[in-house]
Amino acid sequence: MTEKMIRVTLHSQRQGTSAKHNDRSFDLTHAAHIDQNLSGINLLWSYKDGPYIGNSGRFEAVEREFYSKTFKASVEAQNARNDVSRHSERNKSTDDLYEGRNTRPDEILIYLGGRDQHADPAVLWQVWDDYRTWMMQSYPNVNILTAALHLDEEGAPHLHVRQVYIGHDRDGHAVPSQTKALAEMGIKRPDPSKKTSRCNNAKMTFTAICRKTMQDIAIRHGLNIEDVPRSKDLSGRSLPEFQKAADALGDLIFWEAERDRVKMDAIDAVHKRNAAVAQTDALKRKADDLSREVEDGRQEMYRIARQTDFVRRDALAYEQRLDKAKRALELVREALDEGIDACRNVVAEHDKAHDRTWDRDDDLER
Repeated sequence: MTEKMIRVTLHSQRQGTSAKHNDRSFDLTHAAHIDQNLSGINLLWSYKDGPYIGNSGRFEAVEREFYSKTFKASVEAQNARNDVSRHSERNKSTDDLYEGRNTRPDEILIYLGGRDQHADPAVLWQVWDDYRTWMMQSYPNVNILTAALHLDEEGAPHLHVRQVYIGHDRDGHAVPSQTKALAEMGIKRPDPSKKTSRCNNAKMTFTAICRKTMQDIAIRHGLNIEDVPRSKDLSGRSLPEFQKAADALGDLIFWEAERDRVKMDAIDAVHKRNAAVAQTDALKRKADDLSREVEDGRQEMYRIARQTDFVRRDALAYEQRLDKAKRALELVREALDEGIDACRNVVAEHDKAHDRTWDRDDDLER
């Protein structure tokens, strides 16, 4: 337990956040504020895998899987309505929701203390784990997806917690909506008599509840928590000034994450470009191979056509010779028939002559 009082900081932001930054699934050589030698001891957690140590590279896949499983029905129903109204260009996928400006996961940055005085990382994790259990039991519309306790960055140990608010549409389908989720959980804006605005909304009430709960849990773990606003003579800053400084610190952390994300995206783009070039070269080689196969096939076709033409001409010549042989055979047959008839006539004449000779001989004898 620390002697000096420390403050609980919860900073919520949706823009400029990255699951890949949290689980270190990017090229760390481009992040000067991260000590790569310590990245292996970061403590990670996801709703699917539970807690584990090190760098996983699974956060984004796990979060996208949750979006696909949870919001598939509402996306398909809305797309069907779009198709009926002939506005298919409005159709979305669950990946579009995951990347959407207002539907992507909300990220909470949690500090217990600051650079010079802070809670032990193990205690910070225990406090958050109790906080997570409280959140699941008290506000089921808030689904915590992933969490990362970073021990490898400059400054105090801190947690990145990514969560999604789940409301329901008119058909009862789950949708990612902070407004619907808070309304379904009965969270009101600080001043219900005034309209919802940036300074008077249900999220402010919910954040205050979460911060107070985190403070109470930290106190139960033996931390000396400062839970009242500091007066200007003690801190040198008024409460608005202190909150502005805290927000600036949170923004700095998030913009560092955004910088890492941009660098990571640039590296991914180079990798994708190189892969596309390699794929293009492979397709070109395949196209050349197919062109050669087509040309070989064309030449084979010509060869077969020439052979077929030769066979056709030979067959025609054979047919012509066969016709000639048939005609010659017919002529032979005709000549043979004529010869046979002539022989028959000669025999008949001979028989007649013989008969006349025998008749004269008979007459002479008489």
